[in-house]
Amino acid sequence: MVTQPERAHDLTQEDRLFLSQLQRGLRSEMATIFDSRFGRCTTPLVGAFVALQGKKILQYDKQRPWTCKATPHSVPYQAPQYLELEALQSWGIALKHTIWLDNLCDEGVYFGQFVPEQVLIMSRCGEVIQRHDGQWFDSYLPIADLPLHEAMAKALDIQRINERREGNYNTANRLLIEAQRLREAVSMSRLHWQLHELKQIHAVTRWMQTAR
Repeated sequence: MVTQPERAHDLTQEDRLFLSQLQRGLRSEMATIFDSRFGRCTTPLVGAFVALQGKKILQYDKQRPWTCKATPHSVPYQAPQYLELEALQSWGIALKHTIWLDNLCDEGVYFGQFVPEQVLIMSRCGEVIQRHDGQWFDSYLPIADLPLHEAMAKALDIQRINERREGNYNTANRLLIEAQRLREAVSMSRLHWQLHELKQIHAVTRWMQTAR
């Protein structure tokens, strides 16, 4: 009995996971070669994506516009490969402007409308690399203070759980946001110092090559 050959999309979950990991590995390898050749710092940003955060209109009555209700909403967009942070920031702002224009309506708001308000540049692991909410984050934490702020975020998590048990939901939500902001600051600061160190290494390497 002759069987039909397996089709390309007949892959197991393990196959897809393996291919995904292989693809990420190849991209990182290519970025490393690219960086060493041209003195760039793209390797830590391989696989980064932009998340536009804002609000989505869930209910709207033209006769009673004050009844408009919205919910927080986030939409991820895959960023071009091999961009440095400054280029990713420019791409994210341009994307936000484009999506905002695409969702405009002469009548104002409408059901299902997405209004982007914030740009987040995320690593392939989901950590925040940069955040734009009117301006780009630039209050980087000293590298020695990062463990302290991570511990502060965990303490806020414990406090939030206790507040929820006591029925203080508004306080619990506020603590959730505070802990999230702390973790974002730690994440952004860690990558900032990593890129700073890489740029110094590249500068020294280029100087040594030209001095030969």
